[in-house]
Amino acid sequence: MHYNSVLSLSHFSDSDFRKDAIEIFRHFAAIYPGFPEGRENAKIWETIQAWRAFRDLGVLGDGAEVLGVGAGFEPLVFWLTNHVRRVFATDLYETNTEWKEAVTTMLTDPAALCPELMPFNERRLAVQYMNALDLKYEDNSFDGIFSCGSIEHFGSLDNVTKASAEMGRVLKPGGILSLSTEFRISGPEGIGIPGAILFTPELIEQTIVKPSGLQWVDELDPIDDSVLEYAYPLLDAIEHGTRPRSICLTHAGYTWTSVSIALRKP
Repeated sequence: MHYNSVLSLSHFSDSDFRKDAIEIFRHFAAIYPGFPEGRENAKIWETIQAWRAFRDLGVLGDGAEVLGVGAGFEPLVFWLTNHVRRVFATDLYETNTEWKEAVTTMLTDPAALCPELMPFNERRLAVQYMNALDLKYEDNSFDGIFSCGSIEHFGSLDNVTKASAEMGRVLKPGGILSLSTEFRISGPEGIGIPGAILFTPELIEQTIVKPSGLQWVDELDPIDDSVLEYAYPLLDAIEHGTRPRSICLTHAGYTWTSVSIALRKP
């Protein structure tokens, strides 16, 4: 399994991936026998991909400090407090009312949002209101940066470019950026749907990789067509909730899934 990859249903059958999923998402494993089989979900996949990148590429450790950009209350925010010195979770917690992930509770009582059964060291978490386009940190500050399912909501390609440059600036040399976002499988010309950019490989290179000044840690795996079998209309997902296998969405002629990107600072 590459660290740079488009979501594949086969990843959930990998023994190491399954082990990580059961350990991190233990609240799901306690409810669903055989988890994650039958409960494959893009959010779970994005979290495991980021965790794999940090663990395997040298980010973790007693002295490590990591930054979450557009972090919301992602499970990774809480999980990483058990494996690094400090986690900084940043988002527009006070002003972003469009996306439910950026809730003000994170500023006052993050423990209330930690998934059940997940160990969490709240003394190692700093939650801050901050715009990803203007990170209030010095150059070369963090051993790792993660952003799961956020950058597609930054409003424009110009904003994506600015945020990518900021993440590259505050990452230490040798540090790892793990970023997941929406990956366009097919659809009309344009950058995506209202409120969400759907990235192509070309857009990833132009608006994320190059502006960041970072380098791919491995090649990007190709699309796995098996996800198309589970394509689900976005409006149905909003109205009725996600299905047990929530790995591919459709809307306005577009079909998309998730992509994980792992980059290293030279």
